[in-house]
Amino acid sequence: MINHRHSVVASFTLGIVAAAALTTVVATPAVAQSICTVCPPPPPPPAPPPAADPTVHGRITGAGIEAATRFLRRLDDRGWATVAGRERGGGGADATPAASVVQGFRAWTEAYGVETRLSDQGAIPGERRRANGFIAGIGAFLGPDAAIGIAVDSGVSHVDVAGIPQHGRLAMTQIGINAAYQYALWSISVSAIYGAGDVGVQRGDGIDVSSADYGARVWGGIGEIAYNGWSIDDWRIVPKLGADWTLSHSDGFTETGGADPVTGTAQESERARAWLGLEVGRSFSSAVAVVDLSVYGRVVDVFYAHDQLAEVTSAAAPTARLVQVANEGSWGVDWGAAASVQVAPMMRFYAVYDGRYREHADSHGGTLGVELRW
Repeated sequence: MINHRHSVVASFTLGIVAAAALTTVVATPAVAQSICTVCPPPPPPPAPPPAADPTVHGRITGAGIEAATRFLRRLDDRGWATVAGRERGGGGADATPAASVVQGFRAWTEAYGVETRLSDQGAIPGERRRANGFIAGIGAFLGPDAAIGIAVDSGVSHVDVAGIPQHGRLAMTQIGINAAYQYALWSISVSAIYGAGDVGVQRGDGIDVSSADYGARVWGGIGEIAYNGWSIDDWRIVPKLGADWTLSHSDGFTETGGADPVTGTAQESERARAWLGLEVGRSFSSAVAVVDLSVYGRVVDVFYAHDQLAEVTSAAAPTARLVQVANEGSWGVDWGAAASVQVAPMMRFYAVYDGRYREHADSHGGTLGVELRW
């Protein structure tokens, strides 16, 4: 009787041990799969969460528009080589009347720096742009009433998106031509530019950094007409009417690195502006130098704006989505000041300040330059 009871206890104990062993084996996915032909496959590893929206890519064409507009403005100012016997846009006063300007040449070089800030627009974050570079050009006088020129701008723009670790860099070289002509008291200046460059973007996602490199291009044209009949002694008042057009294009891209790199399509931004402005200036002449001071202001209307936004996809977000951009307002005011000193008939130095104020945006820039004539 005792032996039979011991055998029952032993059998029960062995059953518990066998059940535990079987449970352990089945609980191991690899073993369970090998011994179970009807078990479902193990679930895939979870996908990484989508990274922050790649906003910085949408800001590159805006930086291109700004670079093209800035170069057009400086190139157009340099085109007024013989207008009313003076220089606009920092060129300073000319001690020689326009009618006596002989045919010849001029060369100039400038260094500039600009900072632009765009405020947040609803859920779209703002940005900060910083640009600097150099312009060099050469021009020819075609008589007392006409001049032509060509110039090159080599500059770098940095873009930082507000509140998130996203940074872009646009390095661009632009080439432009200009021409100016005066008829009686009216003057007209026209310029055209083309530029190409490289884009580098870094986008942090809290874990790693995604990066991309791609190309960018810009096109633009500008024209301005001025009336030069309002002058008293060394004072001048010059009303102006003008318009410009710019187009900025950036290529498609594929990021590398980071938790969720994205692939995006090409994008474009196009702007057309018109303005009405006024310049007031005065020249001071002495036996050793000619000093010219001027201020200007203009009301600007962006009467056409078009943005072809980039579409991006990623492994964590395969559905295409648009990259939103922050834009400045359509109306605004520009104003600035210029000073120049002609220290010799063949040399002058100048400095220029340019301010730009729009809804959601403002910009401040400075230029230092030197010009030689022969």
